[in-house]
Amino acid sequence: MLLMSKRAHSLISIIFLMVFILVSLNSCESNHKPSSPILPSSLSINSPGLYPEGLAYDRKSHAFYISSVKKGKITKVSLDGKHQVFADDKRLISSLGLKVDEKRNRLIVCVADPGVGEKSSKSTRGMLAGLMIYNLKNGKKVKYINLGKMASGPHVANDLALDNNGNIYITDSFSPVIYKVNRKGKTSILMNDEKIAAPKGAFGLNGILYHPG
Repeated sequence: MLLMSKRAHSLISIIFLMVFILVSLNSCESNHKPSSPILPSSLSINSPGLYPEGLAYDRKSHAFYISSVKKGKITKVSLDGKHQVFADDKRLISSLGLKVDEKRNRLIVCVADPGVGEKSSKSTRGMLAGLMIYNLKNGKKVKYINLGKMASGPHVANDLALDNNGNIYITDSFSPVIYKVNRKGKTSILMNDEKIAAPKGAFGLNGILYHPG
C-alpha cells in the first residue's frame, strides 16, 4: 500500500507539473499576441477644402484612408489623428470611393470629375471613369485604368466593391454601367442596362457591395 501511495503521489505530481507548464505556455502565447487597437469614437483633422468622400480602414497599419472630391488627393490618418498625404497624382481630379485590399497590398480608388474639383477641366468634366491602384505600403502608383472608354456617354466612377478573388466592381453614376476589373487588370462590363439609368444630369448608380453567396 505504501508503494502504491508513492507511485500515486509521483503520478499526481507529474500531472500537476504538466498542467502548470501548459498553463504557463498558454499564458506566454497570450501575452505575445498583438492586441487589437482601441478605435477612437471620432477623429478630427485640419485640412481646409478637403471635402472628403470615401473612407477605408487598413487593419495592418491601423490607419484610415480618405478620398477628396475637391482636391483629389488621398489622405492617410493614423488613430492619433496625425495625417499625411498618401497619394496626389495629376490624374486624381476627384477621388471618390476607395477600398483597402490587404491581401494583395493595394489601395484602390475611383477617379472621376463631377465638376467640383480644383483639377476639373472641360475635357474631363462629367466624362471620367477611372480606377487608380496604389501600393498600400509605400503609396507608389501601380496602375491607372480608363474604364469610360468601354461605354459611350457621360461618366462618373463612384464606388467599388471587391470580391474574394480580387475582382473589382465599379459603379458609374452618369451611365447605367457596372464595370469589372479582374486581378490582372483586364476590364469588362458586368452590366449595362438602361432600366437603371438616371435622368440626364442626375446621379444614378452609387454604392455597391459584393455578397459571396
